[in-house]
Amino acid sequence: SYFFDYLILIVIVIFQDDLRRALAHVGKNPFFAAASAEEEREMIDEIARAATRRARERGGALLVIERETGLKNFIATGSQLDSKVKAELLYSIFAPTSPIHDGAVIITGGRIAAAGCFLPLSKDPNIDKRYGTRHRAALGLTEDSDAIVVLVSEEAGEAHLVKSAKITTNLNEQELRQ
Repeated sequence: SYFFDYLILIVIVIFQDDLRRALAHVGKNPFFAAASAEEEREMIDEIARAATRRARERGGALLVIERETGLKNFIATGSQLDSKVKAELLYSIFAPTSPIHDGAVIITGGRIAAAGCFLPLSKDPNIDKRYGTRHRAALGLTEDSDAIVVLVSEEAGEAHLVKSAKITTNLNEQELRQ
């Protein structure tokens, strides 16, 4: 008789990852809903310029572009900004002397929503050992959402694109734009 009392709890524990993913998709936001095609192009250009400059100078960065799945919980962990996406601002956020350089910048609706945000780390035990925490955070977020992450590895001096828990490595500015 006690089994049925605890059945709901057992189901929640067993399927916790699936339930978390399903609940994450409840808060949907349209990709670039407030941005025109020209604004989207400008934003992508600014992100690509900032990322390739950080890579050239061997500085790290983690830039998250929100798509359908809302990232409000992650935005809340950082410093709220609500500013236009500019390469110079993105570059300066990730300068080692910046108080918000650790963590990720999250871009939503064509604007920088927050910086210094904490992201979930990937639970995949088979991740390449050369990848560090920044890579694991990018993979972790894209495992549970449809966000796109531009990752700059300071060790390798390379820009990467992470989408659907897959990393495309060593991209130049033009490849990032595409």
